[in-house]
Amino acid sequence: MIRIMKLTALFSLLTGCGASKSEAPPGPGTSIKLQYPVLLAGGESSTIRVVGDEETLTTTKLSAGAVYMNLRIIDAGGNLYEVVKETQPDGRSPAWRDLGTSSYRVHLELKRLRSVNLDQAKQVVIEVIQSPRSLWSLYPGGAKVATDKVRLFETLAALIEGCRRAWEWTR
Repeated sequence: MIRIMKLTALFSLLTGCGASKSEAPPGPGTSIKLQYPVLLAGGESSTIRVVGDEETLTTTKLSAGAVYMNLRIIDAGGNLYEVVKETQPDGRSPAWRDLGTSSYRVHLELKRLRSVNLDQAKQVVIEVIQSPRSLWSLYPGGAKVATDKVRLFETLAALIEGCRRAWEWTR
């Protein structure tokens, strides 16, 4: 009789009293509304990029690697953000099917760090340029040429627009 009671108690624990299922991941997008265009600076590959909308910002490929890790975002309103967490959607096809080349959207959990003025925004860009892993560091004098070009921008809007062609700053 005691064995039956123990088994019944154990069975009830295993079936109905288990841990609750976690919440469904948030849909694609960002946790904070941004003002576009936004300037993306840094990341694992020390790049500078400008995107014009949320869909472009949150679309990636597995083959692209850790796109959002260590990424700083400056929006058109002069706010500086960092990516706290990237959540991939449920049901994404396995990477082995297409070697990770399919595009998919993610949810980015953002943290607003502070408002930035033009000089502070320039400094964020210059830090990326002067990183030893940056494109500009590959060229002799490239980081200096790029830094000088960044210092010439007179407004945040001009800086963001100028960063659309950042790869040309070594010339």
